[in-house]
Amino acid sequence: MVPDYYVILGVDPGAHRSAIEAALARCQPLWSSGTRNPKNKHTFQSYLDQIPAIRQALLGAPEARAAYDAELTAGR
Repeated sequence: MVPDYYVILGVDPGAHRSAIEAALARCQPLWSSGTRNPKNKHTFQSYLDQIPAIRQALLGAPEARAAYDAELTAGR
């Protein structure tokens, strides 16, 4: 199953690139601080580990985002 990066970032699937960048900039420090709590460490570390994939899928080439969106839709 493909992780829903839009849900993780709290943005609409039709969000503009700048909105996705802003959401990532907002979420990354929260996720980093969340790893300090042993109860949530695994979840927040998982989000941090997915940042390169999020950047590639949503902020890379337009074709990459289209492919990600198609894969996400097919998985639903």
